[in-house]
Order: sequence, then structure tokens, then C-alpha cells
Amino acid sequence: MAVRIKPCFGCPIAKTDNVHCATLKATMKSRVSGLGLRTVIFDCPVLTASCAPGTRVVIPQKYMTIGYSYFGEEVPVVEKAEVPATILTTHPTGFTAVVDKAAFQSVIDEANEDSFRDKNLARFRRRMPFSRIKKFIPEPRREVCDLGNAKDENGQCDSASGCLCADTENQRSIGYA
Repeated sequence: MAVRIKPCFGCPIAKTDNVHCATLKATMKSRVSGLGLRTVIFDCPVLTASCAPGTRVVIPQKYMTIGYSYFGEEVPVVEKAEVPATILTTHPTGFTAVVDKAAFQSVIDEANEDSFRDKNLARFRRRMPFSRIKKFIPEPRREVCDLGNAKDENGQCDSASGCLCADTENQRSIGYA
């Protein structure tokens, strides 16, 4: 029976024929062969180094639009678009990211979706597996603030409630300072 090696299954780095990834996967397979395991999860040092906080990636993002049924009634339709995002944190099997506001806004505008109530709601803090990364964007890493938000080019936090980094009184009230 085959053993599924996580995070190697669907790894965005292994797709680029990385020799180190192939040897690491073969080593893990040989270690667990004969144990009767179906899935093995381990911390991959190559993936962890490549997906550090602030790394820019392209991920598929779902959003809802209004479509029409065969009978002309309005029905909700889930669409998907590939948009740039910034990795905020990582864990053994995945990462947490925030989608770029301007890119997501252009996707919604392109769909001509006025009924989409809160455009910010669908773009913050999505925890997802590493296999969702479509490609790495060759940009310098973005800075991540003390509260775990990505900073934009102007140094402002990209958070739904505004920048709280400079406000130490507000940080104390939520337990960060």
C-alpha cells in the first residue's frame, strides 16, 4: 500500500524538480515502510524556509457572485480566481495568508459584483494547505507587523480594522503589549 507523505503531496517546491525534495521524500518513505501507515506528516525544512512569513505567493481565492438559474431566478454562484497573497504564519501542514486588497478588488470589479457586501471579509487570514500555492512571486518578502498583519509598500498594516501597531494603548487592551 502506498504511503502519502505530507507536505510532499501537492508541494509547490517539489513541482519544480528540486533534488533535495526528492531525496527527502525517498528518505521519509524508507523510514516508514513496513509500519502500516497510510499518511505521514513531518516538518519539511525546504518548504519551511521557502514559505517564511512575508513570502509572496499566488493562491486560488473563492468569492461569491449572483448568477441566474434556468428559470431566471437569482442564485448564488461560487467563483474562483488566482490572486497574489502574503504568507503570515506557517504550521507543519500549511500556512495562513492574506490576499492583496487591490488584486481581490479588481477580481470583484471584473465580475461586476455590486451585491458582494464586504469585500474585505473574504481576504483575511485564511489557513490552507501548502498544496494551494500555485506559484511563488519573485518579490522581496513583505514585512509582517507585531500583531501578525502584512504591511503594504507604505508601511501601513493591511488589516480589516486599521493599523493598530503604533497604538500601544490599543495593544495593551487586546493583550499584545
